[in-house]
Amino acid sequence: TGHLVANRFSVHVRGIAKPLRESVLASVARVAAGGFPNYYGPQRFGNEGHTARQGFDLLKGQLRPNQIPRQRRRFLIRLAISAAQSMVFNTVLGNRIDNGRIATVTVGDVLQKIESGGMFVCENVAQDQARLDAGELALTGPMHGPKMRRAEGEPAEWDAEGLARWELTEEQFAEFSRVAHGTRRPMMVSADDLVAESATGGLLVKVTLPAGVYVTVLLREVLGLEE
Repeated sequence: TGHLVANRFSVHVRGIAKPLRESVLASVARVAAGGFPNYYGPQRFGNEGHTARQGFDLLKGQLRPNQIPRQRRRFLIRLAISAAQSMVFNTVLGNRIDNGRIATVTVGDVLQKIESGGMFVCENVAQDQARLDAGELALTGPMHGPKMRRAEGEPAEWDAEGLARWELTEEQFAEFSRVAHGTRRPMMVSADDLVAESATGGLLVKVTLPAGVYVTVLLREVLGLEE
C-alpha cells in the first residue's frame, strides 16, 4: 500500500456567527501562508491525560510493565511511552513559541530538509535561516529515545528543559528503546490547499495535512481556541 504521506480533510464547523467569520477567515489566510504549530492533539494523551500519565509512571518506575495485562501489555506500553514523548515535545514547542524562537534558527538546532526528510545540526545561522524562511527546512523538536538526533548548545538546553518539566531523563527513555526508538518532529507544519468557505450555519474548512498532523490542532489555531 505504500506510505501514507498526506490526508485530505473537509470539516464543517458549525455555530460560527457571521461577525466572527471574518476573523476566522483572516486566521485561515495567516495559517495558509505561514503554517501552524505542530502540536500533538489531546486525543494522543488519552482521556484526561491518563495515557500520558501511565507513560510517565512507566518511565519513572512507578508502574511496572508486569502490572499491565499481558494480552495488551506491549500495545499499551508503546501507547503510553509514545504519549509521554509527545507531551515532552509539546512542552518544548510551547516554550519556543512563548520565547519567540519558533521561526528563528539557533546554532545547534536540528533542522529537517522538507524535500528529503534528512536532518542536520545548524552551524551556519544565516544560511539556514534563509532556507527556513524559503520553506526548504523545518525546525524540529525532540521525541526522546536512543536514536533521536541530539540538538547542541542552547537548543539542547531547551530540549532538556522539556524533560525537566516532567521530571524525566534521557536514560529513562532508553530503558524503553524497544518501543520508543526516538526521532524528531517538525515544530511548524504547512497547511496545503487550506481554504474556508461559507456553509450552512458556519464554515467548511478544507485542507491537506501530512500524516501524523492533527486536524483538530489546525482547527484550534484558525478558530482561536485555547487548549
